[in-house]
Amino acid sequence: MSIKIPLSDKYKILVKEEQSVDFDTPLFKKADIQDLKIHLSQELDIQPSKIFLSMKKNVGEKIHRGDILAVKKSLFSEKKYICDFDGIIKEINHDDGSVIITSSHEKLKPKNAFFKGNIKKIQENEIEIDIQNYTQYDLKETNEDFGGEILLINSKPISQIKEEDSKNKIIITKKIEPYNQVRLEVLGAKGYVTIEALNHRLEIPHALLLKEADLNSILKSDYPYCTIVKNDNIIYFYK
Repeated sequence: MSIKIPLSDKYKILVKEEQSVDFDTPLFKKADIQDLKIHLSQELDIQPSKIFLSMKKNVGEKIHRGDILAVKKSLFSEKKYICDFDGIIKEINHDDGSVIITSSHEKLKPKNAFFKGNIKKIQENEIEIDIQNYTQYDLKETNEDFGGEILLINSKPISQIKEEDSKNKIIITKKIEPYNQVRLEVLGAKGYVTIEALNHRLEIPHALLLKEADLNSILKSDYPYCTIVKNDNIIYFYK
């Protein structure tokens, strides 16, 4: 059996097909997309309306660090503007003499996988994972993709949960009072899945199940792991 995990095209995937991954495996580096504005008319001391005469690149073209973006030539001299980052030319503004370049910078710290299993296939913006057995439920909402080993809380009071029970676990229960939410986060909880919305400001991921009947079914199950997919508003439970 397999499940498909969609990923944004802003991610640089760090895993490969046929690789076994868990929640400690670096999965991707997230690209930080920025529009960077270069005041080219000021840099080269030319009129804004004439910067197109100096441009060596057009809108839509890629530019790399070290490439010549524009050149101003005179009878006895030549002045160049050399780009110091990679990107794509988004706009050439002849009114203010600027050029806008969309640049992508990888964040230094990779994000670990929010699922566990063997990678069957990697396609554009999607990873297919082989798993032994799973079931899925619809979510009302979630604030991000996340997943991990789960802790089911049904009849046991949350106040009795200890650090060894909750550390790095996804807490699954009907509701969590604000004081218990703070306590669980201090104890190292990794995320929440509930029916009732949380009132306290979130420091860790949270998902809301769509149906209370689904929670009752989940609390009776023996799946050890879950993965929440924001794009599809689905939670997977699996072995």
